[in-house]
Amino acid sequence: MRWCGRPCRRPAVRRRSASTQLSGSDLRDPKDIKVSLCIGVKDRLQVIRQTLAINLEATKGKNVEFAILDYNSSDGFHDWVREHLRPLVDTGLVVYHHESQAPIWHMSKVKNITHRLATGDVLVNLDADNYVTGDVIDKIQAEYARNPHCLVHGWSGQWKDGTCGRVCISREDLYRLGGYDETLDTYGFEEMDLIHRAFALGLEYVRIPWQASVYYTADEHPDRAGERVQIERNKYESSRKLQNSEFVANLKTGWGAVTVTKGLDSTELLVLPTVFPEDLQTDAKLTASNIILQFMTTSANTVAAAP
Repeated sequence: MRWCGRPCRRPAVRRRSASTQLSGSDLRDPKDIKVSLCIGVKDRLQVIRQTLAINLEATKGKNVEFAILDYNSSDGFHDWVREHLRPLVDTGLVVYHHESQAPIWHMSKVKNITHRLATGDVLVNLDADNYVTGDVIDKIQAEYARNPHCLVHGWSGQWKDGTCGRVCISREDLYRLGGYDETLDTYGFEEMDLIHRAFALGLEYVRIPWQASVYYTADEHPDRAGERVQIERNKYESSRKLQNSEFVANLKTGWGAVTVTKGLDSTELLVLPTVFPEDLQTDAKLTASNIILQFMTTSANTVAAAP
């Protein structure tokens, strides 16, 4: 069976057991949930100069941080941060790290490192060209106050509009899933792979209205050779692993290892060792296999019946 690669549709998504749905005195105040907006950047200065100021203003007063990783940019991004973001770094609103050795961009690795360096309860991937609003933060906090074991997706429902990467997950569940799969090719489909592994392990998939636009859509990205081929390879590899019940990523290789500097002026290196996740127990793996098999069958039938 070839997996279609389409994301879960909310009506078809199962919820976890009722024990994870909080109620009454157990409910957490949504405003107490800290949201980390995780932004990995390599040579995107032109874009983030347009989006970051608007996003900072739109989320003013919210319980958020902007966790920014400069992944060895060569366009002056580090100098720009030092000149323009120092007050925000000093207050902790911006958590900034700089990696200066990576030869190439690797989407899963960058997301894992950025999420790992963030300090919030809920980790939100925010591509550098995406906008966010205070209303979106409120909705994310409300969902995690209701169910801390959900995956919130800010995808618009339209392909190639630059919004599919808006994935929110708790720190606990990101680690349980083994992060984004770093064994995939360097670009594409890593967010859908994470979503479907999360679904298999029982996380509730939630789509929220996220009307904030993007600076430019995926179709307007600079032409980067080979990306479509990489996406297709990653779709195939993700499908193969799901069908083999490989729901926890990076079991053999680990994930999230990096050496960075923190802040603006420090020369001291922060070395984060490799994280090695734990595999599922047999009974949990069987349950997850049944869930994802049912999803893949339903999804394939939906595609086959589509006009």
